[in-house]
Amino acid sequence: VDDASLGKAARAAAVSLACDVVDATYSADVAATFARQAHAHLAERAACDAADAVFLRRRASRLSAIHSRDAQAAAAQCYCCLFGLKLLAGGVEAHAREDRAMTSEDQERLASFLAPHVLAGKRGKRP
Repeated sequence: VDDASLGKAARAAAVSLACDVVDATYSADVAATFARQAHAHLAERAACDAADAVFLRRRASRLSAIHSRDAQAAAAQCYCCLFGLKLLAGGVEAHAREDRAMTSEDQERLASFLAPHVLAGKRGKRP
């Protein structure tokens, strides 16, 4: 492992921990905004999927449970970076990422994220 990879991994892990602190301290809306900005910070440094995608996996899981438009968009961005899936229309950018397989846990989280969107689409509403 080279120094650059270690730096990216450390940055991703530190930012993930910072997001955990914000989650525990502030409102869900503030946490979603912070996570979106943190993701942009990591993406600018090609580090959002470093350290076995610790930031993306934790944020996707946490943000999926927050039902604000901002949180859902941020969760969709995490899934895009994790698996190359553009789940919601608009606002999702493809960042540099490595190909990775979905674990069964990833599949469950993704299904939980998508279910309200699919059901809302059938009713003609947005979640």
